[in-house]
Amino acid sequence: MATPNTVSDAQIAVRTGKNQQAITAITFAELFDIADVQRLQDEFAAATGVASIITLCDGTPITAPSQFVRLCREIIRKTKKCCLDCFKSDAAIGRYNPDGPIVQPCLSGGLWAAGASITVGGHHIANWLIGQVRDETQNEGKMREYAREIGVDEGSFIEAFHEVPVMSQEQFTRIAQALFTLAKQLSTSAYQNIQQARLITERKQAEELLQKAHDRLEQHVRERTENLTRANEDLRDEMSERRKAEEALRESNVRFKTVLDSLDALVYVADMETYEVLLVNRYGREIWGDLTGKICWKSLQAGQTGQCSFCTNSRLLNASDEPAEPVVWEFLNTVTGRWYECRDQAIRWTDKRMVRMEIATDITERKLAEAEIFSLNAELEQRVQQRTAQLEAVNKDLEAFSYTVSHDLRTPLVWIGGYSRSILRRYADRLDEQPLQYLREICEGTRHMEILIDNLLNFSRFSYHELRREPVDLSTLVRTVATELSRAEPDRRATFRIAEGVTKDGDPQLLLVVLENLVGNAWKYTGKREDAVIEFGVMPRHGKQACFVRDNGVGFDMAQAEKLFRPFQRLHETADFKGNGIGLATVRRIIRRHEGEVWAESRIGEGATFYFTINAIVKHRSF
Repeated sequence: MATPNTVSDAQIAVRTGKNQQAITAITFAELFDIADVQRLQDEFAAATGVASIITLCDGTPITAPSQFVRLCREIIRKTKKCCLDCFKSDAAIGRYNPDGPIVQPCLSGGLWAAGASITVGGHHIANWLIGQVRDETQNEGKMREYAREIGVDEGSFIEAFHEVPVMSQEQFTRIAQALFTLAKQLSTSAYQNIQQARLITERKQAEELLQKAHDRLEQHVRERTENLTRANEDLRDEMSERRKAEEALRESNVRFKTVLDSLDALVYVADMETYEVLLVNRYGREIWGDLTGKICWKSLQAGQTGQCSFCTNSRLLNASDEPAEPVVWEFLNTVTGRWYECRDQAIRWTDKRMVRMEIATDITERKLAEAEIFSLNAELEQRVQQRTAQLEAVNKDLEAFSYTVSHDLRTPLVWIGGYSRSILRRYADRLDEQPLQYLREICEGTRHMEILIDNLLNFSRFSYHELRREPVDLSTLVRTVATELSRAEPDRRATFRIAEGVTKDGDPQLLLVVLENLVGNAWKYTGKREDAVIEFGVMPRHGKQACFVRDNGVGFDMAQAEKLFRPFQRLHETADFKGNGIGLATVRRIIRRHEGEVWAESRIGEGATFYFTINAIVKHRSF
């Protein structure tokens, strides 16, 4: 695992997708206390014997390293090749994986490494990485060969290698699974905190006119926040106790029963064929009595006449009758009337038979909190829809006003420009140079203004064009645009690569305008290349099937990409490339009317690619 310097809280920004402005403005430090997370990581590393670090999705560290070994820290990472391999390994185990941890050997030395994703509302924000342990597969002979390969002192390398903690792959995988469970719980806590923050903000804004109700609501929010904070603290304490118990189980069979009885959760073991309970901890005995020797489905649930329909036995073994991945699930117990989160996994008992071990944690309070949050979110969604309707009405009024103003400005401008040009033609020989220059500037200004007004009128027109939906052959439209461009400039040499059969549901007139602008821009910005190439096709992008127009022209700076789609914003000088800055703004407006997205990727001097998506179901609206 890599060990770059830890960054400050201000740099730890949460990155999410579209329509999540509230989440992207929140830092990791606002979700978690970095000092608490550091202590949690340090304790986890000390308890499990693995190195540990929490990073952003791009690899930037959030916490300081825990339990890092000298082999990786002072030898392997000192070489350029190994350092690069470390970063590649971190990227591999840091991939977003909601189904479990990613476990694999490190590319630099082959030590075991694993990673678990931390998410907020389904958005990947951080990774918890562990590793720097070895098993019998990393023997001294292989490590000596690797030391010679990377050009380090063999003796020092082997000496540091023997300092690396040793454990079986199975044990390391169990630790990785425990890490995934903990990371999942951290993700859940973070999402609950964000939802609570949204709720507080909405209530403050919505009840400004009802002071008494506002005060009562604020009091309720404060109390609820305190309760959730205490619940989160209790949950962290509980997870800490569970990790201690699991570590005790691995360390000593003698202390096995003592550790189980210390857990504030039901833990029992049952035969997977007879359903006989073989062991139950103190928590279970206090609620269900001593279940040892009894049938689990007869004792743990009320009114059962046979095996539980939700029994996980069939999912705990693979095709080779070996333990599969643990199954985590929730259920409402009919004896206690409370909700539990269960973690079932197959283990081999002392007599070698396969048994089911279940750990069930009471999550009733969390369920009640989730139900309340769901109700509040439904109320918030209704308010958002009402405000959205109001904003759309305002936008329509603004568009109408813009269209009217632009239309009414045309006539006086035509008069001013016409009179000025007439004076120049008739009286140019009677005027001094200064008034002549003034007149020329007036003429040039009115011509420029007339062009801008025409562009504004066209821009507004696309908002009120009635949207028609029908299958549109985009490949044919691109081929038509390419033919017209080539006819207009027959001396230009350019290669068009157009994918066949690209069809989307949409308005054919508006989609033609989109392709005229995108392909026309590609034609314009490759004008100085003798080997110009313009390509149209489809490809997966950002989880969607996106159409694209790509060129090998001058490109642009991605730091200025957002300006591309604003009216009258240009990234290149007009003297180099003619234009009025309205084309891409028109493209975005049309694509948004089709409920799609448009974005660009480029590097200066290496061309540009413009992507757009079109949803199959289109709502009729204007922007």
